[in-house]
Amino acid sequence: MNVKLEYFYDCEALLKYLYSKTEEEIARETALANEDKTVTKTAIEHWKHLTKNKLSKARIIKLGNIDIFEGVESLCTKVEHGNSTPNAKRVFNMLISDSEKLRVYITDDNKDTPLEKYMKGVLNVTVNPRTKNTYVNYLPGRSVDLPMLCDFGKTLNANYKQSGIVEGLKVLVGLKLVEAFLVVETTDGQIKTEQLAKEDITDNESILYKLSINGCTEYTK
Repeated sequence: MNVKLEYFYDCEALLKYLYSKTEEEIARETALANEDKTVTKTAIEHWKHLTKNKLSKARIIKLGNIDIFEGVESLCTKVEHGNSTPNAKRVFNMLISDSEKLRVYITDDNKDTPLEKYMKGVLNVTVNPRTKNTYVNYLPGRSVDLPMLCDFGKTLNANYKQSGIVEGLKVLVGLKLVEAFLVVETTDGQIKTEQLAKEDITDNESILYKLSINGCTEYTK
């Protein structure tokens, strides 16, 4: 796989931050000493949509609490030449991709999917009152569900079957390169996540997956 990324970051920590702050707070807290301290509304909207190449690494680092994984090329080389299965390598390549073919997430008040609950209930992603929805692009470090991966796999190769993708995910979770979790609603209406182990991975479409920055860091050591 031809990897163009140099790093990826915890997109969901960024989303949670952006949706919990005012535009004035975001502008002030992401200001860089050697750059104009004015951050436009348009720029912040790009960040909220996870628009590719619109948020610099310097600003991510400035926030201080957004984990970053650097050395993607080294990670990909280790996975490619490691002892994981062909299915695991295929799924890893999908998750490390920033391809626009991996379906975006769009908020919809009429949907009640686990990803919808997670985005709204945990990350506080809200519907834009002007457009009546909010889209969030895929970047490595953002969660996806199994249907998203299956749809993406079909655009890459007709042989990317659901069973193979599930098998690959199971291996990647076992290697701790990928986090898997369920979204659980408590009796008082709160939304929380429940981490899953390799043995828990099935074709359950309610399970969410994302690249683990800590796991990728440990894997490359």
